[in-house]
Amino acid sequence: MPVFSSSTSLLRSVPVEAAAARLAACGFIQIEIFDGAKTDDWLDDPGRTARALGTHGLSLRTVHLPVIGWEIDSPDEALRQAALKACVRAMRTAARLGAEIAICHPNGAHLAFHAHDYGASWQRTRDSLAWLAEQAGSIGIKLAAENLPAHGTWRPGMYVRELLCMIDGLGEHVGICLDAGHSTCNGISPATEALQAGSRLMALHIQDNDGTGADQHLMPGDGVTDWGAFRSALEKLGFAGARTFEVGPGACLDDTLQALASLRAAWSE
Repeated sequence: MPVFSSSTSLLRSVPVEAAAARLAACGFIQIEIFDGAKTDDWLDDPGRTARALGTHGLSLRTVHLPVIGWEIDSPDEALRQAALKACVRAMRTAARLGAEIAICHPNGAHLAFHAHDYGASWQRTRDSLAWLAEQAGSIGIKLAAENLPAHGTWRPGMYVRELLCMIDGLGEHVGICLDAGHSTCNGISPATEALQAGSRLMALHIQDNDGTGADQHLMPGDGVTDWGAFRSALEKLGFAGARTFEVGPGACLDDTLQALASLRAAWSE
């Protein structure tokens, strides 16, 4: 039976204890922590987080590395080093909390990107990922690079085929996090990208959008992604990792949580 998880990005500014309680109440037993997205300092107080998870019977499968960590391709070397330092700090804390996988953005996809910098950006990303892979190995956590939305400009890390090149030779503990919504943003089938990732597929982000290129984090089914094809691809691969919902809060958090619970039940059949 598939294992489902929810990102804490859904519960922005909610105290750790309350967020854990709400996710457990709608049936989740695994979560992904996304610190730095206006959440309540999940990684700043590991003891508090561990107590909240334990109280509500939750386990931590994946951690999304913090927003500052998205700058691992920055041409500003001081910023790149700060990003790498933040990533390692988060990986160490995540490992203490029992996480298996740390998810990394290959560049700051929320920022403007200049196409003429593509080659240099790609190399900076590769160098950063190689260093992070070494650190992850010593920490004892896996590292997954996530495909990113283009936001109107072709950038390194948009497609799984690029990510596979970026992580080639970095070790079996390094793989791919496939964000299905980002695939749809980029005009490619997430089912196709899942199959391209193959055995290197370690983690998933499940969210939807209207196909115009905007990264909307809609509830699956509220956009244009072919979820039937995607789920079939995962079954073909025998994917055993967590299927993590990364949707926005929507108009009403209670409604969103209920919709997630209903979708999880439907997809578990």
